[in-house]
Amino acid sequence: MVRRRLRRAPDIRVHGGVTFAGQFAEGWWLGFDCGHFDDVMPGLGALLNRLNPERAVDPWLFGTYKDLRFVRGGCAALALLIRFAG
Repeated sequence: MVRRRLRRAPDIRVHGGVTFAGQFAEGWWLGFDCGHFDDVMPGLGALLNRLNPERAVDPWLFGTYKDLRFVRGGCAALALLIRFAG
């Protein structure tokens, strides 16, 4: 964990932008998610198809799946951006 004060807000660019920020006792937590329009979410697609089978669609047609490797890379990039922010 990095503990320091920033002189300015860093320009943070991660997938879909920062979608979570919260201050807790141990400091700030920042995060992003992979639930955007162009992100494949197999569980959500299956649920929607089960709820409305006459309008079933293949969720893989409209985006890309962000796997654990992608998410870890995004977290590492986010940590570096914060670490070296002025």
